[in-house]
Amino acid sequence: MIHKREPNARWVNQSHEDLLRAWNANMDIQFVLDPYACAKYLMSYTTKPEREMSLLLEATHKECREGSMP
Repeated sequence: MIHKREPNARWVNQSHEDLLRAWNANMDIQFVLDPYACAKYLMSYTTKPEREMSLLLEATHKECREGSMP
């Protein structure tokens, strides 16, 4: 599925305009047809080397170890 876009939107991922305005952030929306591919994508996304994500995962791991997760 390809949405019609203006040339100045060439660096924006293809998605619904109203969703982009409401979310006000980048979204990578994809059709998922295979559970393995979904799991692989999620793992590659959550383990990419970004400082903020590393801090979030570290805090989550600490909470799990300390038993403070609901």
